[in-house]
Amino acid sequence: MKLSELSPILQKHAIASHIDISGIASDSRQVKPGDLFFALSGVKVDGTQYIADAMTRGAAAAIVDERARLDGVPLPLIRVADPRLVLAQA
Repeated sequence: MKLSELSPILQKHAIASHIDISGIASDSRQVKPGDLFFALSGVKVDGTQYIADAMTRGAAAAIVDERARLDGVPLPLIRVADPRLVLAQA
């Protein structure tokens, strides 16, 4: 499935149109090759801390908050205003 098919929010992201994904995960320990990783911020933990782990487990891309400060991450990052909304739609 193409990433852009998961949510109307993602359809406006050019990067999302060509990425194939096989599943979704919001826990980096559960990521399988080809999954879309949702780096969600919580009260105590920022999910962006786990992008490297998700990447080593084979994540195809990550959804992050548009305000996340991430530089030099080789994984495709899709910045959205409300990652939880995108997860719910997915």
